[in-house]
This record gives sequence, C-alpha cells and structure tokens, in this order.
Amino acid sequence: MRGRKPIPADRRWLTGNPGKRPLGEESAPSVSVSRLLTPPEALAGDAVAIAKWHERARLLLASGLLTDLDDDILMLYCQTWSTLVHARKHLVQADGEYALLEKTRLGNVVHSAYLAIATRATERLKSLANELGMTPQARSRVKTQIPLVPPADEFGEFDGPAAH
Repeated sequence: MRGRKPIPADRRWLTGNPGKRPLGEESAPSVSVSRLLTPPEALAGDAVAIAKWHERARLLLASGLLTDLDDDILMLYCQTWSTLVHARKHLVQADGEYALLEKTRLGNVVHSAYLAIATRATERLKSLANELGMTPQARSRVKTQIPLVPPADEFGEFDGPAAH
C-alpha cells in the first residue's frame, strides 16, 4: 500500500487532529506516570535496559510523548539499546580499537558477528525511536497539547541542600 503511514489516534490527538477526522474512543490516551516510571518485568536483570528505561521514560513523559499505550515499544527500544551496548563492548579490544574482523577456525578472516548484531540493533533503534517521536523528523510532526509538567524527582531529598 502506497502513501503515508497512518498516524495512530494518540499521535493525532497530540497534534491537535489537523484533519478533523473522528479520533475514536482511544482519542485521549491515558498516562499513568507512576506505572510508566517503573520498568516492566521483561527488563528485570538487564541493568543497561533498565537505566535506559528510566532515562527515556522521564524525557518522553515530560515532553508529552509517552502514554500507557507506548510502554511496549519503549521496552523494545530499551532492550535493543542494551543489545547494542553489549555488542559494542564485545567489539572493543584490549587496546581500545574495534575488532571488526575475526579469524575463523580455518584461518579465514570474516566480519565479527558482533558487528552484524550492532548494525541490526542500530537500524532497529532508529525505527523504534521514530515510532516514539524521538528523532528530529518525528518530532517535527508532533506538537503536544498535554501540559508539560516534569515528573517529580523521587530522589530529590537525597541531593543535599539546594544551592541558592
């Protein structure tokens, strides 16, 4: 099918529904801040993915781009980020250079399997970031109408005295 990708109802709601078409029942997506700031169980045990979840969930919530409908795609983004980080760690040699080639048991030189994993993860990250409105092109198409209130800092009390 040719033409533009259909825009989900929650994204049309964020842009003010420029086409004025009916949005349907899902037109006002819910936002459960406490639920979205808690990483899903599927990320348990993956510290890199959990750290990325906390970082991205806060940013996307503050910009009005994250709803309860988007948690699965954010989870995939975080898992893919973790895959990329781990693949890049395996590509770095002791001297800090990248090991893009490796020798097989027969002595042939081939591209590292981790290079293929990192390349695929990079492509997938770009696609998922686009879906979440995290690329410049995607952001240019989305104008939020949700009041931008940053989430409360859960650990603010541990920051010490505020410098005035």
